[in-house]
Amino acid sequence: MRLLLLLLMLTITLLSSVSSFTASVSVQYPKEVILGSKISINFSLTQQEINSTAFPFITAGVREISEEPLILEGAGIAGSFAVFKINNSSQVVVITFIGKDNTSPGWNPGIVVYGGNFNPHVSDLSQGDFTAVLITFTGRLWVHTPSKGWFTLSCSLPSIAPQRDGWINATKPFNYTAILEDVNGSIFVNYVILNGEKYIVDYQTPIPWNFTYVGVRIDPSTVTVCGFYVTIPSPHQPYVVYVNGKEYTKGYTNSLGEGSVSLTISSPSMVVNISFPSAHVFRVITISAQRDANIHVEYPILQYALLGVSVVLVAISIIWRKRL
Repeated sequence: MRLLLLLLMLTITLLSSVSSFTASVSVQYPKEVILGSKISINFSLTQQEINSTAFPFITAGVREISEEPLILEGAGIAGSFAVFKINNSSQVVVITFIGKDNTSPGWNPGIVVYGGNFNPHVSDLSQGDFTAVLITFTGRLWVHTPSKGWFTLSCSLPSIAPQRDGWINATKPFNYTAILEDVNGSIFVNYVILNGEKYIVDYQTPIPWNFTYVGVRIDPSTVTVCGFYVTIPSPHQPYVVYVNGKEYTKGYTNSLGEGSVSLTISSPSMVVNISFPSAHVFRVITISAQRDANIHVEYPILQYALLGVSVVLVAISIIWRKRL
């Protein structure tokens, strides 16, 4: 009986540990390093809300060219979109799009959030009583209000590709991330990241924070969606950084769930482990001064293995007791 109770307690402990695996670590690091150089590695801890390309709301008339990867063509439908409904209760939201886009400079595809009385069943140009913030892939920041409609706040954001022959065509997948914050009840566009490069936006919009839909605005362009993610930063979380198996530094993430470490490349091969003990997740970066830096993820599967063994032992214990 004591063995059974012990095993049950172990199972509960492991289950609570595994439940925290929704957290994930993302990193930014140099693509190339040389011996003796000093580099910085930026990282963040987030909780994942959306990790899917199965958008439940896609504007009627949008042509689905392919399901895997998801390729959507606006087919002349201005204001078309593909969005998820979201229960936004946090103060910071990180939205990431990975894919390709082929668009005219006059169209406005990009990362979008909708609020107010937004209707996800018709294009956003066929309605007016809603609010929105749109960060276009062509470098513009748009907002929409019921009283003014769409208007531009900035044209200085990064574009996914240069304009050629009247088109902006990203033939290779790009990674575009937008960080939105709740500042005094309105959406503040803090910064964006395009293919690992950070661009400060620092713009306070007049749009209320209570948006209810998030996704991709297609417009008449052709968008290839390889990945779409919405994450919530985990602020003030303890982390430990190990270099070649030895503790190098430790600290806490900032209000955006971010941290950083600087180190000198002192040997031809170095292994950096960024660990978040309370979240039971870590990321390992293998750096070589002789070739491009390489990154790979190691998953902490020990807890899963112990959990499986514990469940089996509990089952055996129950069967054994029934035979007595």
